[in-house]
Amino acid sequence: MRKCFNHANASGSIILVFVVWAILCATSALADDFNVLIIGNSYVGGTATARDVSLDLQGIFNADSNHSATITKYAVNGGTLKGRVNDPAVTGPLGLLGDPNNDWDVVILQERSLRPGLAMKNGGSELSGLDDGGPVLIDDYIKQFHPHSEVLLYNTWARELGNQDLIDDFNNDPNEMLLF
Repeated sequence: MRKCFNHANASGSIILVFVVWAILCATSALADDFNVLIIGNSYVGGTATARDVSLDLQGIFNADSNHSATITKYAVNGGTLKGRVNDPAVTGPLGLLGDPNNDWDVVILQERSLRPGLAMKNGGSELSGLDDGGPVLIDDYIKQFHPHSEVLLYNTWARELGNQDLIDDFNNDPNEMLLF
């Protein structure tokens, strides 16, 4: 794992430029075509209020005359990386990570947006949930079945001022949510 990207306080297009830059920098081979897997929740999958990051990322690669990418997205609304560990579509023998025949250059992992901050601030079940998610996917599946793949951790934005989660857990301070 080489990169961690947080897109707080950045516009959508700037975010994706940084993601593309991270992909190009993170891969050890100077490939012309990348096979990218994104695993996350509605923040990457798209909803009525959130853009589909995979389509935006694909669009940036489509506009690049020097590089191309095939973007595969697996997103579960409200999902966590811990939930993906036992998800056959992800870790099963024919799953995205469980099948060694899949050839990922880059795997982007996105956790539920509140979990990292709550895990670092309070520990407890949020910390164990965090520990049982991304690290398990990386150690037990990506390193084992896709050892040449680079991993990018994609941290979504903090809640907006006045959001009840932000008020309850981070003193209504988006920066506090991101610092943890």
